[in-house]
Amino acid sequence: MSDPTQQLKTIVFEISGEYSGGVYIPEENRTRFTVSCPQGKYAGSGISVTL
Repeated sequence: MSDPTQQLKTIVFEISGEYSGGVYIPEENRTRFTVSCPQGKYAGSGISVTL
């Protein structure tokens, strides 16, 4: 994922199911992940997240 606008400090996304490394929301059976975006000269670069 990436932020081509180079404005975001973090990206938050949710996926169905329970996964490690995130915050599980049992009422919705979803896991929320918060990922820090690259800053400075690396702003806008892609980020890889392994689940």
